[in-house]
Amino acid sequence: MFNDDFADALNNLVDDPDALVLPDSYKRLNLVHDVHNGKTNENAQYRREDEVITANIRIVGNIADAAVGTYGTSIERKGIEPGKFENFQKAKQEILLDVRGGFGPETELGRLARSQAQNLNQLYNRDEFPSDGLGGKPKGLANETQPWIKKIPDPSNPAKEIWAIVVTAKLFEKPNYSNKPAEPLPEDLFNEAPPDDDEGMPALADLDSESNEPANEESHMLDGRLTMETWPNPLDWPYQSHPQASKYHLIPIDARSVSDRPISRTEWARHLKPGTLVLVDLTAR
Repeated sequence: MFNDDFADALNNLVDDPDALVLPDSYKRLNLVHDVHNGKTNENAQYRREDEVITANIRIVGNIADAAVGTYGTSIERKGIEPGKFENFQKAKQEILLDVRGGFGPETELGRLARSQAQNLNQLYNRDEFPSDGLGGKPKGLANETQPWIKKIPDPSNPAKEIWAIVVTAKLFEKPNYSNKPAEPLPEDLFNEAPPDDDEGMPALADLDSESNEPANEESHMLDGRLTMETWPNPLDWPYQSHPQASKYHLIPIDARSVSDRPISRTEWARHLKPGTLVLVDLTAR
């Protein structure tokens, strides 16, 4: 189904240096390995020419599937109960983005949309990846969003498969304590989404579809103070009572509706549903 909002978003990204909608956009990024005490290690990041900071990548797509509930991928994808504290330390929320937009592959919009996945595939399968024991692929920090490509069932025809962009964001991180916690590092994740189109394609709404209540700005403010101990646990799994649970902090991510209302990570499952059009900022590691 052709989506006017998706088309507008693609056209707006043509001149955006962070976007990957143009062919060979990946060539603007250079893979740089971290060096510690004079030794190159497995951690790597992408940087733009003449820049010393990690590059940002901006992608637009429709959510094909999502595991953004309380337990993230721990229950919704792996089917493993994170009853053990050690398991839930690694919990992540995840969305799968369909970047086709309903455009024919030979159309200009179709080429722009699909270039995003093609460029990401080039970034994460480049010859520069070391084969000398340094880890094989860029390895990012735990509290940064990470993309990759994989095949999933086509939402409109499960008998077929499509390539989707997978975006994950870890839920918790234990700060490095010296005298104070480390500052959070994440960039914007779900930054913007167009309004519903005439065909009813859902967008990131201000109102919850079930309760018709406004997005909870107060709950968003609490994100920075939530820990594994205070994070919602409706199934009462025992990880919450672990002595270390209070030391693992929720990683705050700036998610917003089309009208710039903040959305708490506790509310993602209510807003980030299949079909929703999202604009995502990713850290290029």
